[in-house]
Amino acid sequence: MTPAQFTSFASPLPDALCLVDITGQIIVANPAAVRLFAQDSQTLCSKTLFDLIIDEQDKLEQTLRIWSGSHDATPGVLQVRVRSGESIPCHGYGNLIQSRTDDGPALIMLRIVTREKFTQSFKALNEKIALLQREIMERRKTENALAYSKVQFEAVFNAIPDAVIFADTERRMMMNNPAVHAMFGFSDEELIGQKTEMLYADKQIFTDQGRRRFHIGSDPKTGAYEVQYRRKDGSQFWAETLGTQVKNRKGEIMGFIGLLRDITERKHAEKQMRESEQRLADAQRMTHIGNWELNLVSYELTWSDEIYRIFEVDPLEFDASYEAFLDAVHPDDRERVKRTYAESVKNKTLYSVEHRLRMPDDTVKHVVESCQTFYNDDNLPVRSIGTIQDITERVSMEEALRRSQKMEAIGQLSGGIAHDFNNQLGVIIGYLDFLKNHFPENEKPRQWVETATRATLRCMDLTRQLLAFSRRQSSEKSVVDLNASIKEMETMITRSVTPEVEVQYSLSGELWLAEIDPGGFQDVILNLVINARDAMPYGGKLLIETGNRCLDADYPNLNPDIESGDYVQLTLSDSGSGMDKETIEHIFEPFFTTKPEGEGTGLGMAMVYGFVKRNGGYIKVYSEPDVGTTIRIYLPRSAASDAVDSVSAGREIKLPGGKESILIVEDEADLLALADGYLEELGYHTRLAENAAQALEILAGGQEFDLLFSDVVMPGGMNGYELVSQVTRMKPDLKVLLTSGYTAKKITHDGLERFSANILAKPYRKPELAQRIRLVLDERMERVENRTNAHNTKECLEGRIILVVDDEEDVRELFKFNLERLGYKVIQACNGNEAIVLYQQSLESGEPVDAVLLDLSLPGSMDGKEVSDKIRNIDPDARIIVASGHTTGPEMTQYKDYGFNGALDKNFNREKIRQVLEQVLSPIP
Repeated sequence: MTPAQFTSFASPLPDALCLVDITGQIIVANPAAVRLFAQDSQTLCSKTLFDLIIDEQDKLEQTLRIWSGSHDATPGVLQVRVRSGESIPCHGYGNLIQSRTDDGPALIMLRIVTREKFTQSFKALNEKIALLQREIMERRKTENALAYSKVQFEAVFNAIPDAVIFADTERRMMMNNPAVHAMFGFSDEELIGQKTEMLYADKQIFTDQGRRRFHIGSDPKTGAYEVQYRRKDGSQFWAETLGTQVKNRKGEIMGFIGLLRDITERKHAEKQMRESEQRLADAQRMTHIGNWELNLVSYELTWSDEIYRIFEVDPLEFDASYEAFLDAVHPDDRERVKRTYAESVKNKTLYSVEHRLRMPDDTVKHVVESCQTFYNDDNLPVRSIGTIQDITERVSMEEALRRSQKMEAIGQLSGGIAHDFNNQLGVIIGYLDFLKNHFPENEKPRQWVETATRATLRCMDLTRQLLAFSRRQSSEKSVVDLNASIKEMETMITRSVTPEVEVQYSLSGELWLAEIDPGGFQDVILNLVINARDAMPYGGKLLIETGNRCLDADYPNLNPDIESGDYVQLTLSDSGSGMDKETIEHIFEPFFTTKPEGEGTGLGMAMVYGFVKRNGGYIKVYSEPDVGTTIRIYLPRSAASDAVDSVSAGREIKLPGGKESILIVEDEADLLALADGYLEELGYHTRLAENAAQALEILAGGQEFDLLFSDVVMPGGMNGYELVSQVTRMKPDLKVLLTSGYTAKKITHDGLERFSANILAKPYRKPELAQRIRLVLDERMERVENRTNAHNTKECLEGRIILVVDDEEDVRELFKFNLERLGYKVIQACNGNEAIVLYQQSLESGEPVDAVLLDLSLPGSMDGKEVSDKIRNIDPDARIIVASGHTTGPEMTQYKDYGFNGALDKNFNREKIRQVLEQVLSPIP
C-alpha cells in the first residue's frame, strides 16, 4: 500500500489510523489521527510511535515486532499522549499491510480507537468497502494488483472486532470475518454459500428482516436493530445489528453487509433491572413505603408511585415539590419536620421522624420519614434521598392494643375485688338459704329472707359479670379456623413489622378447628408479632406456622402442664435478640417488661398467657440470647361435649347426696361452716381444715377420704393448686374439686389443668354444690369400671405378638411403648422386605404374629398395600391393621375394601390402640 492509497482509504474513517514502518516512524496519518495527536500532518509525521505512546521502550518494540509478523489485528491497551498534552487510554490495533521489500521497509497500519462510534464507523467502512470493491473489479486485469487489494481488504475486514457478514443478493454468505466464527461457533467452510437464515433463532425473523431491510427494489430501513440469533450448539443470544445494501459504481446492488454485536449481557442486565424495579414497586406498594429524591441545586423533587398513593394525589395532575410536601404535613408537625430536616443537612446526619399528614378530605395519616443528604467536593449539599412509610394502620392497631391492655389490667384489678366480695356473698346467700327453711309458718320473716335473697342474687350476678369481664369467659367463644384467621390478618401483620422484617407463613393444609375467642386470638397474634418486631430492630425473619398435634397419654410426663389429646398448634419463631432463662421465667407476669420505661406496659404476654389458659391450652417458650425466640401455643381441638346443666334457684328438686368422706379446705370461716352444713345435709361425712397445712396434717393421719373440696386462693404460703399437687402425689386416686371466685388466677403448677377445667365458681349454692360433688365422685366410679374392663381385656390379650412395620424409628418406639403397656409383645420391621421375612420366621417358629401394624408409606420398592398382599400370600388368615397419619385417605376410611382388617390413626392414643386391636383380635380363636 502506498501513502496515497492509505490516504484514500483512511481519510473518511472516524478512527485515528497511521501508517508506520518497523521502527515506529510515522509515514502518513489520516485526519482523525492528526486531530488527536498534533497541530498538523507534517508535525505528526515527524514523530515516531515512541513519541506518542507512553510505555516502556522494550514493550513497544516487542509490540511492533508482533504487528510486523502478523496480518491479524492484535488489540492492546495503550496509554497515549494526545494533542493537549494529556495522557489517555486507547485501544490499539496493528496490522501488517506490506512486508519488507527491496524498495522499502515493512509497513504497519495502526488503528487507535478512543471511543466506540459504531454506526459512524460502519457507514465509513461501508463506503470504503464499496470503494475497495470497485478497485478490486478495476484491478482484476492484473493478478498482482488483485491479490494486493485482497490482502488490503481482508486485513481491514478481519481487523473489525464486531462480527461482519457479507452476503450476496440471495443472502448467501460470501465472506465472514473471524469474529463471526467466534460468535456463532461455525467454521468458514460451514458458512460460505449458506443463507444467513441458519443463523437466525426463528425463520419468521429472517423473513421479516429480509422484507424490511434486504428487499431489492425498495428503500430499506436503516439504523441499528436487535435480533435474536442461534449458535451452532443451539443456544440463542441477542445481537445489535446494522444491515445495509452494498452497491457498485453503477448503483447496482451487489449484496448486503451486516455488522453484529452480542448484547446478551446487556439484555440480561436490562431484564434484571426491569424485574428489580417491579419488585421494588411491588414491595413499596405492599409495605406502603415510597422513596423520594430532592435536588438541592434545582430544588426539583422526584417521587415514586407509592408516595403519590400515600398522599392520595394524581401524578399527572400534581406537581411534586418540597413546598407541596410541607403543605401536606399536619400544621402541628410542620415546624418540627422542617427543623429536623434542616439540622440533618447542617450536621450531616441521617434522620428519621414520625409525623402526620393531612389529606385533602381532612383525614389524618401517620408516616415515618427517613432521609440522608449527600455533598459535593466543596462540602455543599447537592441532593437528599429518603423514604416515607404509611404507618397509619399500625398506629391505630397499637392504640387499640394499648386500650386492650389497659382493659385487661382493669379486669385483673376488678377480678381481685370481685373474688373477696364473692366470698362474703357466698356466706350471705348460704345462710339465707338456711333461714328460709326456719320460718315455714311465719310468712313475714320468710318474705324478708326472700327479699334479701333476691338482692344477694343480684349482687352475685354483678360480681359474675365483673369476673366474666376479667377473664372473658366462654360466652365469647366460637369455632375458629386458625389458618383463615391468620390469613385475614396478613396485611395487619405486614404493617405491624418494619420493612426489614421478613414474614413467612407455613400453614397446615388440613388444620383442625379450635373453639376459642376469635378476638382474643387476634390480640394474641398481634402481641406476639409486635414483640418479635421489637426484638429485631435491624431486621430478621418471623415465621408463623400452624399444625395438628396428637399428644398421647405419655406426653404429659415430659410436659406436665398439658393433657393428652388432639391440639391445634400455633408457632411463632423470630431471629431476634432472644431472652435468657431469668427473663423467660417472668415474661408472663403482669407489668413485667424488658422495654425501656414508657415504651411497654408489661401486659402483652400476660394477656397471651391468660387467653391460652382460658381456652384450655398450653404455651411453651424457647429462646436463647442473640439466637431468637420460638413460642408454641397448643389449643384443644374443637369437639362436642355435654354441658353441665345449672340448677334453677326457684325449682324444688331432690338434690343428689351420698355417704362418701369429704375433706373441706377453706380459709374463710363462715364459708367453711356453710360448706360443712350443705354437705352434712346431703349425707356426706365431712372433716374441716382452715388452710393447706392443716389439710396435709389430716391426710397424713391416715384417715381415708373420697374427695378433697378446696378453695384455690388461701393464705399461708400454699394455695389450692399447690395443695392438690402434693396431695395427688400422696394419694393418686383421691378425687379433687376446687372452688374459687377468681378463676383467672394463673396456674403455676404442672399437670393441674384437669382440676381448673372443672372448678366450681363462687359464690355457689347448695344445688350447684350437690350436683358438682356427685359428678366428680361418679366420674371416679366410671373410671374404676373402665380400668377394670381394660384390665380384663389386657388379661385376655396378654402376650399376643404384634409386628410393627414403619420406616420411622420414633414411630415404631412409640407404638412399642404403648403396646407393651397394654400387655402385648412387639417385634419391629423398618421396611417391607424385613416385615415379610419376620412374618415367615414367626410361622416357622411356632409363635406366629397375631397382628401386623403396617404403615402405608414405606421405603424401597414396596408400599404398605403390596407388603400386605405378600403377607396374605404367606398366610391368608393374617390380621393386618393399616396405620397412617392421613386419616381421610381411602385406605383408612374404607380399609376393608383394600384388604385390611382395621385402621389406626397415628396419634398414639393408647385407648384407641386397645380398641382397634381388641376389635381385630376378638374373638380369640
